[in-house]
Amino acid sequence: MDESLTLTKLSSILNLSKATISKSLNDSDEISVTIKERVRKMAATYNYSPNENAYGLSPQRRRTIGVILPKITRTFYVKALEAITAQSNKLSYTVIALFSEESQELEKQNVEYLIQKRIDGIIIVPTIETQIYKKTDHLKQILNKNIPLIIFDRIIPEMDCDQLDINNSFLTERATLDLIRSGKTNTLFITRGRGTALDELKKQGYLKAIKQNRVQSHFLEFHKEDYHKTFKTKIESLNINGIILSDESLTHQVYQSVLKWGYRIPEDITIIGFSSRIQQECSLNRVLTIDQDTSVYGKKAVNLLFHRMEKSFVNQDFQIYKM
Repeated sequence: MDESLTLTKLSSILNLSKATISKSLNDSDEISVTIKERVRKMAATYNYSPNENAYGLSPQRRRTIGVILPKITRTFYVKALEAITAQSNKLSYTVIALFSEESQELEKQNVEYLIQKRIDGIIIVPTIETQIYKKTDHLKQILNKNIPLIIFDRIIPEMDCDQLDINNSFLTERATLDLIRSGKTNTLFITRGRGTALDELKKQGYLKAIKQNRVQSHFLEFHKEDYHKTFKTKIESLNINGIILSDESLTHQVYQSVLKWGYRIPEDITIIGFSSRIQQECSLNRVLTIDQDTSVYGKKAVNLLFHRMEKSFVNQDFQIYKM
């Protein structure tokens, strides 16, 4: 399809005036339903959207950036959004924040919405589905329209844009080392078993610490149907005294299960996980947290995006920045 289709070309193809096409796409009551459907079908066929060719060409900026995050309930993303908003405001940009709820379909809708809003740039944490299966056509659509894009946290190396990779491997390695040095050498690493790059990085960090200390590694995937039975069996048979969680959403269930089975936290079993949300859920602050400086990450993401926007989206020298 013709990626560079203009309103003039669309007018010629449909043999309609540009005003009629514009009114049709804006659902004007002045235009009949039949004509509006005809215009919309042709616009969809050619991947046309109003003003799509103005990106990077118009001297007028809206000074607005879009942010798409997976979950509003995750403390890490909420704190990151706060930092992104604060830094954007310092640079005289406003922020439109949208949430995909880990739905790629909703993520696609969010992307379309921001494109229609003629946003100056986008920061996104992709859904797990987008990252694992490399379903990135909607992200490439952003780049095709010359809109600067920053991928945050869940990196996709195949994408030609700047990406901010939080060093989860190092953070997990350091936390595991601290756990082992405190005497908790029988450790269990728990994931949701989704096979994400993020989980894999954390797993690598865990294994690196295990190897350095020549102790045994143990793993558990939370998504298994017999999770609770397997979890309890592992704790009892392996004499587990340390648990590392790859995902903050696991915290409450793991914490409650360990207490239910009669273990003291942290005296019998020390639990370590990501995000300050853990301490909010566990009022006695018995669970240790892996420190993630979201204010630094959010500020860095905005500065990278600002650099691209100010340079009118120079399509070269993209990098994956490790934090």
